[in-house]
Amino acid sequence: MANYHNIKETKKVGSHIKRLRTDKKLSIEDVSVLTGFTRNTIKRVEEGFNTDTSHLIEIAKAIGVHPMELFNVPFDTKPRFKLSPQRVDKVFVTRIITTLLEKGTFFATGKFVKDVVGYLIDEENVKVSSVHVSTVLQRLVNTGRLKTKTVGRNSQYTQIKK
Repeated sequence: MANYHNIKETKKVGSHIKRLRTDKKLSIEDVSVLTGFTRNTIKRVEEGFNTDTSHLIEIAKAIGVHPMELFNVPFDTKPRFKLSPQRVDKVFVTRIITTLLEKGTFFATGKFVKDVVGYLIDEENVKVSSVHVSTVLQRLVNTGRLKTKTVGRNSQYTQIKK
């Protein structure tokens, strides 16, 4: 995982932690003793430096709040990046295929990739590649929701009966 630090948001959290601590009439030294962390660690968290989740959990316990309370600050909830149109399409197609599986009738009889692609084009009006459909179906096999058997050179997918 790349080293990333959202300075703006961690400073908000750090300020909130400091406010919670001072509302409880605890000093940095008190929290240091209660957590076993150095005074400098507590100070850096309150200043908004990156820290481990474990530190935040122990600090929350030391000041007598649930760890969720540490994040009770206003955040911008937009993700850093947008999904590409291709990824949005993949999510949509995955959702449709999963719904077909959950309904329990479509995959009751074996389906080939071309059958699923045909259904998506004809019934759902969705343009989709057979490669993507194959990937989704294989993922459902890997998670134990579909089974596959080879018929000629193709895989046929059938719902696993519970």
